[in-house]
Amino acid sequence: MDFMAVEIPLTVVYMQEDDTTLCDSAKFRHNCCFSWEFTDKSKLGGTTNYKSSYVGADTGRSQRKSSRVSDSDDDIFSTSSIGESSDLTVNQEVDEDLDKSAMLESHLDALYEKRSSTRESGLNAIMKAFTSSVQLEFAVRRNETLVHQYVSLIKHGSPSKAALAAHALGLLAVTLGASKITHQIIEESSPHLGRVAKLSSDVACRISALQSLAVVTFIGEADVERIEKTVDMLWQVGVHKGGSYADQASGITNPPPEAREAALYSWSFLLTKIPRQKVDSFLVKQTLPVLLSFLNTDVRAVCIAVGEAIAIIFETTGWINMDEIGFSVNSIRSESKKDNIARSSLSMEALTRRVIEQMRVLMAEAGGKGSSKKELNSQRSSFRELLAYIEDGIRPTTSVKLQNGDVLEIKTWSQRIQLNMFRRFLGGGFQKHMQ
Repeated sequence: MDFMAVEIPLTVVYMQEDDTTLCDSAKFRHNCCFSWEFTDKSKLGGTTNYKSSYVGADTGRSQRKSSRVSDSDDDIFSTSSIGESSDLTVNQEVDEDLDKSAMLESHLDALYEKRSSTRESGLNAIMKAFTSSVQLEFAVRRNETLVHQYVSLIKHGSPSKAALAAHALGLLAVTLGASKITHQIIEESSPHLGRVAKLSSDVACRISALQSLAVVTFIGEADVERIEKTVDMLWQVGVHKGGSYADQASGITNPPPEAREAALYSWSFLLTKIPRQKVDSFLVKQTLPVLLSFLNTDVRAVCIAVGEAIAIIFETTGWINMDEIGFSVNSIRSESKKDNIARSSLSMEALTRRVIEQMRVLMAEAGGKGSSKKELNSQRSSFRELLAYIEDGIRPTTSVKLQNGDVLEIKTWSQRIQLNMFRRFLGGGFQKHMQ
């Protein structure tokens, strides 16, 4: 099979069965391990690896104001000569880059101000800039200061500032891609994001921490065991049923429905990065009964998140195609020495039937409390797609047209979950980051 790709500011990992091919293009600034296909193969360019020497250290606040112009000049002259341009065009580009760099520097300075509203305004402005465009050079030059300020706000700031700072950390990781810097972001921020994700009483802050932790880990962490630890933590938050006070064993407070939904989506998203051989039928048998219990909730958004989690564990383990992994009931019954496996298979069959029955009920009944007609139709459509996959193995297919005219083809649940997570996280900046 030929893999097709366009040049976008992301390094894309294309997966065919168990093989992984890393496709680097000259314009690929990131290394986000997506498994998406693009329809325009002709635009695929040569390969370029960003050297570690490109990653400069942050100069610190004391040097920022004095070096602002010189730093900006270095950035401009390192990237401005892409092709032949007139002197006027070059000068205009230089002026624009200087203006943007100076503006970002002023917003960064605002994070040190004593007035709370000034700090929040500066943080909002930086987030807006990082969402609306790829601020790669600024992120590289100022990464240490940005991470330090974001982590400080997560630890000591008000819930609103902590929520913004958590999201800003994820945006920084998306901008930098897989690199030593991003790994350092994980090292410095994960404990604090995890604490907020497990304990915060502010819903927006908790959701922001959950999503950011998943995004930063997805992009910057290569160690499977460490990814699994984060996956496990997200799972504990998503299925926790304790009281309003943190349980002594888990250190987690009961999440409100919105936070539970975010935790389950984040869990499914990060599970797509675990190698298939590490996600076996044991995980299915451990997680499916728990997920099944949450299909009875009145909050349909949580039900949909649960349904997608079920779909991804089936897809990851290959359980839908039982012959493929040796769990055919007929073949098992014919061999007495495999009685234990047969019992496991039949147990899974019973669980799967219960999932199907509950999803049929959800697809047929009215929406949850306060659901609009549009939301109800969306819920029914979601459960219809989930049933089609769980019953018949039919995967969802979606085409997403990008602003540059290219089309993104989504053909698996893993791809859809990845796409939806980055759409939610980047919001209006999704298209910008895909070009």
